[in-house]
Amino acid sequence: MKKSYFLLILIFLSHLLLAQSSRWRLLLPVPTFDVAVNPHNINSIFVGGEGNLVYRSFDAGQTWDTIIIFAKMQSSRLNNVIILPNDTNTVLVGGLNFGNIVRSTDYGNTWQVVLAKEHAIDLNGKAMLYKPDEPNIIYAGDFKWGVIYRSTDNGATWDSLTKIPTEICSIGIREDSTNIILAGSIYGQIFVSQDTGHTWVLCDSLRVPDSLQQDVEITRIEFSQRDPRVGYAVVTYLFALNKNNGGLHRTTDGGYNWDIIGFPDTSIWALAVKSRGDKDEIFIGGYTEDFFTLDTNLVPGVGIVRISTDGGENWLNFDDKIDWVIYDLGSNSDLFAIQAIGDTIFSAGDYGTFRISTNGGFTFSYQNIDTHDDIRGLYFFGRRNGFVCGKNGTLLRTSNGGFTWNRISTPTKSDLMGILFIDTLKGFVVGNKSTLLITTNGGNEWTDLAIDYACDFMGIKRIRNQLVIYGSNGTILVSNDFGETWEKLPIDLDETITGVDILNDKDFFVCTSSGNLYRFSNNLPIKKVVSDASLKFNSIKFIGNSIGFIVTDGPYFYKTEDNGENWTKIKTITLRGMNNIATKGDTVFFCGKYTTIIRSTNKGIEWGVRTGGSGPRANVWRAYYYENQGKEQLFMATEAGLFVLDYPLGYRETTSKLQTLKVFVLPGNSILFVDYKLNNSTTENLLVNIFNLLGTSVFKTTLQPYGSVFQDFISLPKPLPKGVYFIQIIEGNEVKVEKFIVD
Repeated sequence: MKKSYFLLILIFLSHLLLAQSSRWRLLLPVPTFDVAVNPHNINSIFVGGEGNLVYRSFDAGQTWDTIIIFAKMQSSRLNNVIILPNDTNTVLVGGLNFGNIVRSTDYGNTWQVVLAKEHAIDLNGKAMLYKPDEPNIIYAGDFKWGVIYRSTDNGATWDSLTKIPTEICSIGIREDSTNIILAGSIYGQIFVSQDTGHTWVLCDSLRVPDSLQQDVEITRIEFSQRDPRVGYAVVTYLFALNKNNGGLHRTTDGGYNWDIIGFPDTSIWALAVKSRGDKDEIFIGGYTEDFFTLDTNLVPGVGIVRISTDGGENWLNFDDKIDWVIYDLGSNSDLFAIQAIGDTIFSAGDYGTFRISTNGGFTFSYQNIDTHDDIRGLYFFGRRNGFVCGKNGTLLRTSNGGFTWNRISTPTKSDLMGILFIDTLKGFVVGNKSTLLITTNGGNEWTDLAIDYACDFMGIKRIRNQLVIYGSNGTILVSNDFGETWEKLPIDLDETITGVDILNDKDFFVCTSSGNLYRFSNNLPIKKVVSDASLKFNSIKFIGNSIGFIVTDGPYFYKTEDNGENWTKIKTITLRGMNNIATKGDTVFFCGKYTTIIRSTNKGIEWGVRTGGSGPRANVWRAYYYENQGKEQLFMATEAGLFVLDYPLGYRETTSKLQTLKVFVLPGNSILFVDYKLNNSTTENLLVNIFNLLGTSVFKTTLQPYGSVFQDFISLPKPLPKGVYFIQIIEGNEVKVEKFIVD
């Protein structure tokens, strides 16, 4: 009986979680950075994506057109999209790493560059707005150069008005006096212009004076429609040393003075404000760029979504109510292969994830191979011609640097794990079930060499004049004649070998999935050099004959500086595991989890994160309230996709004086939001009962709290009729009761 009751609770809780998640509908499952809706037609939506992609819908997001602006292979994030209300066929787009502002007068069918300079024009936060009373006048703030531009003809032509002595992250315009424009900087400063952007003065700083003097970015400024003297600003901070420089700030004097009203430790990027009666409804969305997303205490922000319907006094928490990650999307898939050729770096992984850099790894493009196959190996001859291989016998070829790919037939359905060419004609592919394929005509046709070993091949390398294949059960095959013949090395090892490298043409170093590193040479007994059972070793590579690296599935790598005699365990710059290594001169690249690539230009002494997906939760870039034709929606553009909330939240709070228990009734009377302060942070279960005025129980459940405060939704099986109710929460021997009214 207990088992059945427990099963019913699990089924109910699963349904509850599903119901909560479904309040936010996923409209577009790709990374999105801004959204604009036709103010006269709720069905017409325009969305900014990555890699110069924009998306267009004419049916409220049921179907989408994908539009490429000029070229796909760039690392742009189109985070400023405008549909002009006075001419809804006119769309303007700008963004980060985009370089200019473009305009379409036929709703995205064709595009023209309307603002370009010798230097790249980047828009960081929301930095392109039209005047509310004169939408033909548009302002834009150039991030890096601090220049304010203005167009007076719907964005067709632009003039530079002035230069602010700082990087501009955002601009805001007061609706009551549109001569007054505000700008937020990268240093936490707010500037104000009272003459439509010609002259500017510093009016306030939202940064703690003793903090770092950069990367405290004011990414959004919004004013209340209810009272235009009331405005809000959010701050993103990128480094943990800047903690408590984030949060939500408010002005009550039209933008001249600002006070923080919440979330000082949180990095917030997105902000939207909607007036409701005598209060403002406020949406905030978090952002973390530290790539420590497995430990968000460092820079809290990623995945944070909160809504207040009373001007910031109380907040509804949606962090865990959204289906953030579609795990097969390329923006959150793992990279397994990486190669450096001159200043060009290629990397590929699951779901057809493909990253390319043409500037030595400083920036990477964001794109996927259209087939969405899981990739495990790649090999490029140069900057244009290359191959990738992967699961289920996948083999693809490109002749234009990865812009398009063609599938090549192979005689196997085994997972292919590595590929190598020794010249433009002869190449090899290895995979599971001891698969070894060969081509002698440049990859057009492949033959299975029918190598019969009880193992899976994990990879293939060329080390000087030797070819080496490695895999499970301690298997290593070596060829000294470029693949004409192969010899299995007689080593006493039964672990899965995940990486091999050779020093001085004779010393083999072998790392395994069991966290072991072995060394042997000249048929001498194999010697264990490093053992770390807490990690899986994924790859090994040396620079020259002294410095070498091992990457692992955890937040550590190993490094040697003395020919492999001694190895030091070092914490990586990111907590994400790494899968593979590429080197070019003194520069080292690691690729791994959630499309992360880190780079060192000085042989592993200093590192920087060059690219990475959002991880298990997503960064929020934009929120947009829309109300027309009797329908209201809240759109949210995130790195996990475009979401919509069909009924932005209002709630009725209990009239209680209790500070430990509050309950909010959401529209529809079938969902409650409970805010309860626990007596003991180690409490595992809360018993919840709801009674009507007659004392009859109408609902009961068990909740599992985490931490010192429980803030979550309770979904009722049916709406509560109008009336007076009591909610009872039992925590151990403590009982709290609160009255609430449903009307």
